Amino acid sequence: MSENITRPTLDTLLERINAVGEEMRAGFTAINDRLNRIESLASTTRGEMLSMRADFTEMQTEFREVRAGLKQSA
Repeated sequence: MSENITRPTLDTLLERINAVGEEMRAGFTAINDRLNRIESLASTTRGEMLSMRADFTEMQTEFREVRAGLKQSA
């Protein structure tokens, strides 16, 4: 084969390979961004759940104190 035929074919293949590589890189970047958002949301949700647990524990303690006071006054 002549160099004139082979060189354009190789250049075309390399361009296509590079284009696929760029598309994959963009896809991985998008996936990474979404995973970061999910991780942030999960962290926020965990913080809210811990806060709710603390509020529930406090409310439970207050309820027990009120119930104990009612029993003593009865």
